[in-house]
Amino acid sequence: MIKNPLSCLVLIIATIIGGIEPGFADEMSKKKPLWELGLFNSAMTFPHYRGSDEQMYYVLAIPYFVYRGEVFKADRDGLKGIFYKTDKFETSVSLSGYPPVNGDTEARAGMPDLGALFGAGPELRFYVNDRKASNPVYLSTSVHGVSSMDYDSGLRIAYEGLEYRAHLIYRNTTLIGRKGSFFGINAGVYYADSGLNSYFYDVEPEYVRPGRPFYRSERGHSGHSVHSYLIYKLTDVFSLGFFGRWDNVAHAVYSDSPLVKQKDTYIGGISLIWKIAESRKMVEAE
Repeated sequence: MIKNPLSCLVLIIATIIGGIEPGFADEMSKKKPLWELGLFNSAMTFPHYRGSDEQMYYVLAIPYFVYRGEVFKADRDGLKGIFYKTDKFETSVSLSGYPPVNGDTEARAGMPDLGALFGAGPELRFYVNDRKASNPVYLSTSVHGVSSMDYDSGLRIAYEGLEYRAHLIYRNTTLIGRKGSFFGINAGVYYADSGLNSYFYDVEPEYVRPGRPFYRSERGHSGHSVHSYLIYKLTDVFSLGFFGRWDNVAHAVYSDSPLVKQKDTYIGGISLIWKIAESRKMVEAE
C-alpha cells in the first residue's frame, strides 16, 4: 500500500526509470503543443530493492505534465533547455526515485522501514547521430544526490549519498509505422558511494539474526540494467504503454550482503495513458 502522497511523487519518478514514457504529441511531428496535461493509469511491479526476492505491486493513476517553453522545458527526460546544447551535446537536470519498503519483509524482518528515495542532479548527453534525429542514439551520464523521505511521524528528509549513472539509449519513432507510436531500449551501469549502498544493504549489530550476519557496504559498482518500453497510440488522446526492466547485481560491491537474495530482479507493467488537455499554441519540436 502507498502510505502517503509523498510516495506517489516518488513513484512518478520511479516509473520513468522503469521505462514508462507518456503518449506525448506525435514524436515525428515538427510542431507540438506548448504544454500537455495527462494521466497515467498504470499497473506495475517493483522488487523491494535490487537483489530482493520479494515484489511490490501498485495500481495507480499518476498525473504527468509536459512544457516546451523557449527557455524552460519539462518532459519525460527531466528539466532541460535552460543549459548548454548543440547538435551533439546537451546538458540537463535528471531525476530518479524509488518507492518505500516496509520493514515487515522477510529479508528485513525486524529492521526499520526504508523511506522513499528521491534523486536529482546534472546530466550530460552525447548524441551518436543527432539530437534532433527521428531515431536518436545517445550516451547519458549523470550524478544524483539521493535523499530518503518518509511521513511516519511528519515529513523527514535525510541525505543518503551519491549515485553515478551511465546509460546508452536508443529511441525509435519510425519502425512501428503508426503515427505517435515509438519504442526505446536503455542499457545502464551504476556506481554509488558507501552511504547509498549502506541504505539498502547494511546490517547493523542490533539487527543481526541467524542467517543475517553483520554487514557493512563499501562504495563502488552497484549493478547494471536493461530496460525497454513501447508506446502505441490508440487515438488522439489515448495511448497504451508497456515497459520492463532487468537489473543484475552479480558484480556489485554489496553482492555478498545477506540482504541480497538473488542476483536478477525485474520491474514491469502496463499503462493506459490519457492526454486530458493541451495548449492550442504550437511550438517547434526538438
